[in-house]
Amino acid sequence: MKEDFLHKIWHYRLFECSKVHTECGQSLDILAFGTENLDAGPDLFNAKIRLGNTVWAGNIEIHVKASDWFKHKHQYDPAYQNIILHVVYENDVVVHNNLGVVIPAFSLKKYIHQGAVRKISYLRQSTDWVPCTKLLKQTSKLWWIAWKDRLLVEKLERACLELSRQLVLLQSDWEALLYQQLGRYMGVPVNAAAFQLATRHLPFKIVQKHCHKLNDLEALFLGIGGFLNKSIEDEYVQQLKKEFDYLKAKYELQVLKKEQWKFSKMRPAAFPTVRLALFARLQYERPQLMQAILETQDLDSLQKLFKVQASTYWDTHYVLGKTSKSIVKKLGTKSIYTLIINAVVPFLFWYGKQMGRTDLKERAIGFLEQLPKEKNQIIEQWEAIEVESDNAFDSQALIYLKKSYCNSYSCLDCHIGKRLIREN
Repeated sequence: MKEDFLHKIWHYRLFECSKVHTECGQSLDILAFGTENLDAGPDLFNAKIRLGNTVWAGNIEIHVKASDWFKHKHQYDPAYQNIILHVVYENDVVVHNNLGVVIPAFSLKKYIHQGAVRKISYLRQSTDWVPCTKLLKQTSKLWWIAWKDRLLVEKLERACLELSRQLVLLQSDWEALLYQQLGRYMGVPVNAAAFQLATRHLPFKIVQKHCHKLNDLEALFLGIGGFLNKSIEDEYVQQLKKEFDYLKAKYELQVLKKEQWKFSKMRPAAFPTVRLALFARLQYERPQLMQAILETQDLDSLQKLFKVQASTYWDTHYVLGKTSKSIVKKLGTKSIYTLIINAVVPFLFWYGKQMGRTDLKERAIGFLEQLPKEKNQIIEQWEAIEVESDNAFDSQALIYLKKSYCNSYSCLDCHIGKRLIREN
Protein backbone atom coordinates (compact mmCIF):
# COMPACT_ATOMS: atom_id res chain seq x y z
CA MET A 1 0.00 0.00 0.00
CA LYS A 2 1.37 3.40 -0.99
CA GLU A 3 0.39 6.81 0.31
CA ASP A 4 -0.50 8.23 -3.10
CA PHE A 5 -2.92 5.32 -3.52
CA LEU A 6 -4.62 6.24 -0.22
CA HIS A 7 -4.92 9.81 -1.46
CA LYS A 8 -6.77 8.52 -4.52
CA ILE A 9 -9.03 6.31 -2.39
CA TRP A 10 -9.93 9.32 -0.25
CA HIS A 11 -10.27 11.78 -3.12
CA TYR A 12 -12.54 9.55 -5.20
CA ARG A 13 -14.52 8.22 -2.20
CA LEU A 14 -13.66 4.58 -2.90
CA PHE A 15 -14.60 3.54 0.61
CA GLU A 16 -17.71 3.31 2.75
CA CYS A 17 -18.40 6.89 3.84
CA SER A 18 -21.49 6.40 5.98
CA LYS A 19 -21.84 4.73 9.38
CA VAL A 20 -18.10 4.80 10.01
CA HIS A 21 -16.15 5.28 13.24
CA THR A 22 -12.75 6.52 14.35
CA GLU A 23 -10.32 4.14 15.99
CA CYS A 24 -11.57 5.40 19.35
CA GLY A 25 -15.11 4.29 18.51
CA GLN A 26 -16.58 7.75 17.85
CA SER A 27 -19.14 8.07 15.06
CA LEU A 28 -17.66 9.98 12.11
CA ASP A 29 -19.50 12.01 9.47
CA ILE A 30 -17.33 13.48 6.71
CA LEU A 31 -19.02 16.76 5.79
CA ALA A 32 -16.24 18.15 3.55
CA PHE A 33 -13.36 15.99 2.27
CA GLY A 34 -10.94 18.90 2.03
CA THR A 35 -8.93 20.58 -0.74
CA GLU A 36 -5.65 19.04 -1.88
CA ASN A 37 -2.56 20.97 -0.77
CA LEU A 38 0.17 20.95 -3.43
CA ASP A 39 2.72 22.71 -1.19
CA ALA A 40 4.37 21.88 2.12
CA GLY A 41 2.11 21.25 5.09
CA PRO A 42 -1.01 19.14 5.71
CA ASP A 43 -2.35 17.04 2.83
CA LEU A 44 -5.86 18.51 2.82
CA PHE A 45 -7.12 21.98 3.75
CA ASN A 46 -10.62 23.17 4.69
CA ALA A 47 -12.07 19.82 5.69
CA LYS A 48 -15.09 19.46 7.95
CA ILE A 49 -16.16 16.45 10.02
CA ARG A 50 -18.61 15.60 12.76
CA LEU A 51 -17.25 13.54 15.65
CA GLY A 52 -20.15 12.40 17.78
CA ASN A 53 -22.24 15.56 18.14
CA THR A 54 -19.39 18.04 17.58
CA VAL A 55 -18.49 19.59 14.20
CA TRP A 56 -14.80 20.25 13.53
CA ALA A 57 -13.26 22.31 10.71
CA GLY A 58 -9.58 22.15 9.83
CA ASN A 59 -7.01 20.04 8.00
CA ILE A 60 -6.50 16.33 7.32
CA GLU A 61 -3.26 14.34 7.07
CA ILE A 62 -3.00 10.97 5.29
CA HIS A 63 -0.42 8.25 6.02
CA VAL A 64 -0.05 4.53 5.32
CA LYS A 65 0.88 3.92 8.95
CA ALA A 66 -0.05 6.18 11.83
CA SER A 67 3.57 5.99 13.00
CA ASP A 68 4.61 7.84 9.83
CA TRP A 69 3.41 10.95 11.71
CA PHE A 70 6.38 10.66 14.06
CA LYS A 71 8.68 9.47 11.28
CA HIS A 72 7.99 12.76 9.46
CA LYS A 73 8.31 14.72 12.74
CA HIS A 74 4.89 16.33 12.41
CA GLN A 75 4.54 16.37 16.20
CA TYR A 76 7.03 19.27 16.29
CA ASP A 77 5.59 21.27 13.40
CA PRO A 78 3.05 24.06 14.20
CA ALA A 79 1.72 23.71 10.62
CA TYR A 80 0.11 20.44 11.75
CA GLN A 81 -1.51 21.92 14.85
CA ASN A 82 -4.93 22.19 13.22
CA ILE A 83 -5.22 18.55 12.08
CA ILE A 84 -8.76 17.35 12.86
CA LEU A 85 -8.41 13.82 11.45
CA HIS A 86 -5.53 11.43 10.77
CA VAL A 87 -6.51 9.15 7.86
CA VAL A 88 -4.42 5.97 7.81
CA TYR A 89 -4.41 2.47 6.39
CA GLU A 90 -2.92 0.93 9.49
CA ASN A 91 -3.37 2.52 12.90
CA ASP A 92 -0.27 1.23 14.68
CA VAL A 93 0.15 4.06 17.20
CA VAL A 94 -1.72 6.97 18.81
CA VAL A 95 -0.46 10.36 17.58
CA HIS A 96 -0.60 13.90 18.96
CA ASN A 97 0.22 17.38 17.71
CA ASN A 98 2.84 19.83 19.01
CA LEU A 99 0.50 20.82 21.86
CA GLY A 100 0.17 17.23 23.00
CA VAL A 101 -3.46 16.91 21.85
CA VAL A 102 -4.34 13.42 20.61
CA ILE A 103 -5.55 13.43 16.99
CA PRO A 104 -8.51 11.19 16.05
CA ALA A 105 -7.52 8.38 13.64
CA PHE A 106 -9.67 6.93 10.88
CA SER A 107 -8.50 3.63 9.36
CA LEU A 108 -9.44 3.22 5.71
CA LYS A 109 -8.42 -0.43 5.79
CA LYS A 110 -11.77 -1.41 7.31
CA TYR A 111 -13.90 0.53 4.85
CA ILE A 112 -12.20 0.40 1.44
CA HIS A 113 -14.31 -1.12 -1.33
CA GLN A 114 -12.30 -4.25 -2.09
CA GLY A 115 -13.90 -4.68 -5.51
CA ALA A 116 -12.59 -1.25 -6.49
CA VAL A 117 -9.15 -2.12 -5.17
CA ARG A 118 -9.07 -5.30 -7.24
CA LYS A 119 -10.01 -3.36 -10.38
CA ILE A 120 -7.34 -0.74 -9.68
CA SER A 121 -4.76 -3.49 -9.19
CA TYR A 122 -5.87 -5.11 -12.46
CA LEU A 123 -5.58 -1.82 -14.36
CA ARG A 124 -2.14 -1.06 -12.96
CA GLN A 125 -0.84 -4.47 -14.02
CA SER A 126 -2.49 -4.47 -17.45
CA THR A 127 -0.20 -4.85 -20.46
CA ASP A 128 -2.89 -3.92 -22.99
CA TRP A 129 -2.52 -0.87 -25.25
CA VAL A 130 -4.65 1.03 -22.76
CA PRO A 131 -5.09 -0.53 -19.30
CA CYS A 132 -8.89 -0.74 -19.55
CA THR A 133 -9.06 -2.33 -23.02
CA LYS A 134 -10.92 -5.44 -21.83
CA LEU A 135 -13.40 -3.37 -19.79
CA LEU A 136 -14.36 -0.84 -22.44
CA LYS A 137 -17.48 -2.73 -23.50
CA GLN A 138 -18.96 -1.64 -20.16
CA THR A 139 -18.73 2.03 -21.15
CA SER A 140 -21.55 4.12 -22.61
CA LYS A 141 -21.41 6.74 -25.34
CA LEU A 142 -22.54 9.39 -22.85
CA TRP A 143 -19.47 8.75 -20.69
CA TRP A 144 -17.24 9.40 -23.69
CA ILE A 145 -19.01 12.57 -24.82
CA ALA A 146 -18.56 14.26 -21.45
CA TRP A 147 -14.97 13.04 -21.05
CA LYS A 148 -13.84 14.09 -24.54
CA ASP A 149 -15.16 17.60 -23.88
CA ARG A 150 -13.12 17.88 -20.70
CA LEU A 151 -10.03 16.34 -22.30
CA LEU A 152 -10.05 18.76 -25.22
CA VAL A 153 -10.36 21.80 -22.97
CA GLU A 154 -7.63 20.44 -20.69
CA LYS A 155 -5.36 19.91 -23.70
CA LEU A 156 -5.97 23.45 -24.93
CA GLU A 157 -5.36 24.87 -21.44
CA ARG A 158 -2.05 23.01 -21.26
CA ALA A 159 -1.13 24.37 -24.70
CA CYS A 160 -1.95 27.85 -23.39
CA LEU A 161 0.63 27.47 -20.63
CA GLU A 162 3.32 26.66 -23.17
CA LEU A 163 2.25 29.51 -25.45
CA SER A 164 2.31 31.84 -22.47
CA ARG A 165 5.92 30.95 -21.71
CA GLN A 166 6.90 31.46 -25.34
CA LEU A 167 5.10 34.79 -25.50
CA VAL A 168 7.16 36.06 -22.56
CA LEU A 169 10.37 35.09 -24.36
CA LEU A 170 9.11 36.88 -27.46
CA GLN A 171 8.32 40.03 -25.47
CA SER A 172 4.57 39.79 -26.10
CA ASP A 173 4.94 39.70 -29.89
CA TRP A 174 1.85 37.72 -30.90
CA GLU A 175 2.75 37.61 -34.59
CA ALA A 176 6.17 36.16 -33.77
CA LEU A 177 4.47 33.53 -31.60
CA LEU A 178 2.17 32.48 -34.45
CA TYR A 179 5.16 32.40 -36.82
CA GLN A 180 7.08 30.03 -34.53
CA GLN A 181 4.04 27.81 -33.99
CA LEU A 182 3.40 27.47 -37.70
CA GLY A 183 7.08 26.81 -38.32
CA ARG A 184 7.13 23.99 -35.81
CA TYR A 185 4.22 22.19 -37.45
CA MET A 186 5.51 22.78 -40.98
CA GLY A 187 8.19 20.28 -40.00
CA VAL A 188 5.93 17.68 -38.37
CA PRO A 189 6.65 14.98 -37.58
CA VAL A 190 10.36 14.30 -38.03
CA ASN A 191 11.68 17.81 -38.66
CA ALA A 192 9.61 19.71 -36.09
CA ALA A 193 12.58 20.40 -33.80
CA ALA A 194 14.83 21.60 -36.63
CA PHE A 195 12.07 23.78 -38.10
CA GLN A 196 11.35 25.32 -34.70
CA LEU A 197 15.05 26.04 -34.23
CA ALA A 198 15.15 27.66 -37.67
CA THR A 199 12.33 30.07 -36.73
CA ARG A 200 14.24 31.01 -33.59
CA HIS A 201 17.45 31.64 -35.52
CA LEU A 202 15.49 33.70 -38.03
CA PRO A 203 13.38 36.15 -35.95
CA PHE A 204 10.02 37.21 -37.27
CA LYS A 205 11.05 40.88 -37.32
CA ILE A 206 13.64 40.07 -39.98
CA VAL A 207 11.08 38.08 -41.97
CA GLN A 208 8.71 41.06 -41.79
CA LYS A 209 11.34 43.38 -43.27
CA HIS A 210 11.67 41.14 -46.33
CA CYS A 211 8.10 39.88 -46.67
CA HIS A 212 7.61 41.69 -50.00
CA LYS A 213 10.57 39.97 -51.67
CA LEU A 214 10.11 36.25 -52.24
CA ASN A 215 13.73 35.83 -53.34
CA ASP A 216 14.93 37.28 -50.03
CA LEU A 217 12.61 35.03 -48.01
CA GLU A 218 13.72 31.89 -49.86
CA ALA A 219 17.35 32.89 -49.32
CA LEU A 220 16.73 33.48 -45.62
CA PHE A 221 14.85 30.24 -44.92
CA LEU A 222 17.02 27.93 -47.02
CA GLY A 223 20.14 29.69 -45.85
CA ILE A 224 19.24 29.55 -42.16
CA GLY A 225 18.54 25.85 -42.68
CA GLY A 226 22.12 25.32 -43.82
CA PHE A 227 21.27 24.37 -47.40
CA LEU A 228 23.22 27.19 -49.11
CA ASN A 229 26.63 26.40 -47.66
CA LYS A 230 27.94 24.19 -50.43
CA SER A 231 28.70 25.39 -53.92
CA ILE A 232 26.06 24.07 -56.32
CA GLU A 233 26.29 24.81 -60.04
CA ASP A 234 22.78 26.19 -60.31
CA GLU A 235 21.85 29.79 -61.14
CA TYR A 236 18.94 29.86 -58.68
CA VAL A 237 21.08 28.48 -55.85
CA GLN A 238 23.94 30.85 -56.57
CA GLN A 239 21.55 33.79 -56.56
CA LEU A 240 20.09 32.72 -53.21
CA LYS A 241 23.53 32.09 -51.75
CA LYS A 242 24.76 35.54 -52.74
CA GLU A 243 21.70 37.16 -51.18
CA PHE A 244 21.92 35.09 -48.02
CA ASP A 245 25.64 35.77 -47.49
CA TYR A 246 24.77 39.46 -47.45
CA LEU A 247 21.77 39.07 -45.12
CA LYS A 248 23.61 36.69 -42.83
CA ALA A 249 26.37 39.25 -42.28
CA LYS A 250 23.87 42.11 -41.94
CA TYR A 251 21.76 40.41 -39.26
CA GLU A 252 24.49 38.22 -37.75
CA LEU A 253 22.43 35.11 -38.31
CA GLN A 254 23.26 31.70 -36.89
CA VAL A 255 22.91 28.85 -39.38
CA LEU A 256 21.71 25.31 -38.67
CA LYS A 257 23.80 22.35 -39.71
CA LYS A 258 22.44 20.48 -42.67
CA GLU A 259 22.76 17.26 -40.62
CA GLN A 260 20.05 18.50 -38.25
CA TRP A 261 17.46 17.84 -40.95
CA LYS A 262 16.09 14.40 -41.82
CA PHE A 263 15.31 13.21 -45.34
CA SER A 264 15.32 9.40 -45.03
CA LYS A 265 12.05 7.45 -45.16
CA MET A 266 10.13 10.59 -46.11
CA ARG A 267 7.96 11.40 -49.09
CA PRO A 268 9.94 13.81 -51.28
CA ALA A 269 7.08 16.34 -51.05
CA ALA A 270 7.73 16.52 -47.30
CA PHE A 271 11.49 17.13 -47.65
CA PRO A 272 12.58 20.03 -45.43
CA THR A 273 13.89 21.92 -48.46
CA VAL A 274 10.42 21.91 -50.01
CA ARG A 275 8.77 22.81 -46.70
CA LEU A 276 11.14 25.74 -46.17
CA ALA A 277 10.35 27.03 -49.65
CA LEU A 278 6.62 26.71 -48.93
CA PHE A 279 6.98 28.48 -45.59
CA ALA A 280 8.82 31.31 -47.37
CA ARG A 281 5.93 31.55 -49.86
CA LEU A 282 3.39 31.63 -47.03
CA GLN A 283 5.20 34.58 -45.40
CA TYR A 284 5.33 36.31 -48.77
CA GLU A 285 1.66 35.86 -49.69
CA ARG A 286 0.27 36.35 -46.18
CA PRO A 287 2.29 39.17 -44.54
CA GLN A 288 -0.71 39.94 -42.28
CA LEU A 289 -1.52 36.31 -41.53
CA MET A 290 -2.39 36.76 -37.86
CA GLN A 291 -4.95 39.47 -38.58
CA ALA A 292 -6.42 37.37 -41.38
CA ILE A 293 -6.80 34.39 -39.03
CA LEU A 294 -8.49 36.51 -36.36
CA GLU A 295 -10.96 37.85 -38.91
CA THR A 296 -11.74 34.51 -40.56
CA GLN A 297 -15.18 33.24 -39.57
CA ASP A 298 -15.45 29.93 -41.45
CA LEU A 299 -13.24 26.91 -42.03
CA ASP A 300 -13.15 27.18 -45.83
CA SER A 301 -11.77 30.71 -45.66
CA LEU A 302 -9.24 29.63 -43.06
CA GLN A 303 -7.97 26.80 -45.25
CA LYS A 304 -7.58 29.16 -48.21
CA LEU A 305 -5.10 31.24 -46.20
CA PHE A 306 -2.68 28.31 -46.29
CA LYS A 307 -3.19 27.25 -49.90
CA VAL A 308 0.18 28.33 -51.26
CA GLN A 309 2.62 26.77 -53.71
CA ALA A 310 6.37 27.09 -53.91
CA SER A 311 8.09 29.17 -56.61
CA THR A 312 8.50 27.63 -60.06
CA TYR A 313 12.05 26.41 -59.37
CA TRP A 314 10.57 23.81 -57.06
CA ASP A 315 8.29 22.44 -59.78
CA THR A 316 11.32 20.45 -60.96
CA HIS A 317 13.22 20.10 -57.68
CA TYR A 318 12.86 18.46 -54.29
CA VAL A 319 16.38 19.39 -53.22
CA LEU A 320 18.67 22.18 -54.41
CA GLY A 321 20.61 21.51 -57.59
CA LYS A 322 19.00 18.19 -58.51
CA THR A 323 16.22 18.17 -61.11
CA SER A 324 13.22 15.86 -60.95
CA LYS A 325 9.91 15.25 -62.71
CA SER A 326 7.83 18.42 -62.95
CA ILE A 327 5.25 18.56 -60.15
CA VAL A 328 3.87 21.72 -58.56
CA LYS A 329 4.84 21.80 -54.88
CA LYS A 330 2.09 23.09 -52.63
CA LEU A 331 0.68 22.67 -49.16
CA GLY A 332 -1.74 19.78 -49.42
CA THR A 333 -5.03 19.43 -47.58
CA LYS A 334 -3.58 17.11 -44.93
CA SER A 335 -0.71 19.51 -44.21
CA ILE A 336 -3.14 22.42 -43.92
CA TYR A 337 -5.27 20.42 -41.49
CA THR A 338 -2.15 19.70 -39.42
CA LEU A 339 -1.32 23.41 -39.24
CA ILE A 340 -4.86 24.39 -38.27
CA ILE A 341 -5.29 21.66 -35.64
CA ASN A 342 -1.92 21.97 -33.96
CA ALA A 343 -0.90 25.59 -34.48
CA VAL A 344 -3.87 27.79 -35.36
CA VAL A 345 -6.49 26.36 -32.98
CA PRO A 346 -4.36 26.55 -29.79
CA PHE A 347 -3.15 30.03 -30.79
CA LEU A 348 -6.68 31.27 -31.47
CA PHE A 349 -7.96 29.76 -28.21
CA TRP A 350 -5.11 31.33 -26.21
CA TYR A 351 -5.47 34.72 -27.87
CA GLY A 352 -9.21 34.69 -27.21
CA LYS A 353 -8.62 33.78 -23.59
CA GLN A 354 -6.06 36.54 -23.08
CA MET A 355 -8.17 39.18 -24.81
CA GLY A 356 -11.42 38.16 -23.15
CA ARG A 357 -12.94 37.16 -26.49
CA THR A 358 -15.15 34.14 -25.97
CA ASP A 359 -16.06 34.19 -29.67
CA LEU A 360 -12.47 33.33 -30.65
CA LYS A 361 -12.30 30.46 -28.15
CA GLU A 362 -15.59 29.06 -29.42
CA ARG A 363 -14.48 29.50 -33.02
CA ALA A 364 -11.26 27.58 -32.33
CA ILE A 365 -13.20 24.65 -30.88
CA GLY A 366 -15.71 24.90 -33.71
CA PHE A 367 -12.94 24.48 -36.29
CA LEU A 368 -11.95 21.19 -34.63
CA GLU A 369 -15.55 20.00 -34.73
CA GLN A 370 -15.69 20.70 -38.48
CA LEU A 371 -12.33 19.15 -39.39
CA PRO A 372 -12.10 15.42 -40.15
CA LYS A 373 -10.54 13.12 -37.60
CA GLU A 374 -6.79 12.66 -37.79
CA LYS A 375 -5.35 9.52 -39.29
CA ASN A 376 -2.43 8.22 -37.26
CA GLN A 377 -1.36 5.18 -35.28
CA ILE A 378 -2.97 6.31 -32.03
CA ILE A 379 -6.39 6.85 -33.60
CA GLU A 380 -6.14 3.55 -35.46
CA GLN A 381 -5.45 1.77 -32.16
CA TRP A 382 -8.45 3.45 -30.50
CA GLU A 383 -10.64 2.36 -33.38
CA ALA A 384 -9.30 -1.18 -33.08
CA ILE A 385 -10.77 -1.32 -29.55
CA GLU A 386 -14.02 0.27 -30.79
CA VAL A 387 -13.51 3.82 -29.51
CA GLU A 388 -14.47 6.00 -32.45
CA SER A 389 -13.71 9.58 -33.50
CA ASP A 390 -16.18 11.66 -35.47
CA ASN A 391 -13.92 14.65 -36.09
CA ALA A 392 -10.66 16.36 -35.11
CA PHE A 393 -12.20 17.41 -31.78
CA ASP A 394 -12.56 13.72 -30.88
CA SER A 395 -9.21 12.61 -32.26
CA GLN A 396 -7.34 15.39 -30.42
CA ALA A 397 -9.07 14.42 -27.18
CA LEU A 398 -8.20 10.72 -27.64
CA ILE A 399 -4.57 11.45 -28.52
CA TYR A 400 -4.30 13.54 -25.36
CA LEU A 401 -6.02 10.82 -23.31
CA LYS A 402 -3.54 8.18 -24.47
CA LYS A 403 -0.45 10.33 -23.87
CA SER A 404 -1.47 12.06 -20.65
CA TYR A 405 -3.50 9.37 -18.86
CA CYS A 406 -3.25 5.87 -20.32
CA ASN A 407 0.53 5.82 -20.77
CA SER A 408 1.06 6.74 -17.11
CA TYR A 409 -1.71 4.43 -15.80
CA SER A 410 -3.59 7.44 -14.39
CA CYS A 411 -6.84 5.48 -14.39
CA LEU A 412 -8.14 7.06 -11.19
CA ASP A 413 -7.79 10.50 -12.75
CA CYS A 414 -9.60 9.40 -15.91
CA HIS A 415 -13.37 9.81 -16.08
CA ILE A 416 -13.72 6.47 -17.89
CA GLY A 417 -11.35 4.73 -15.49
CA LYS A 418 -13.21 6.01 -12.42
CA ARG A 419 -16.56 4.94 -13.81
CA LEU A 420 -15.25 1.46 -14.61
CA ILE A 421 -13.73 1.11 -11.14
CA ARG A 422 -16.98 2.19 -9.45
CA GLU A 423 -19.22 -0.04 -11.57
CA ASN A 424 -20.74 -2.91 -9.57
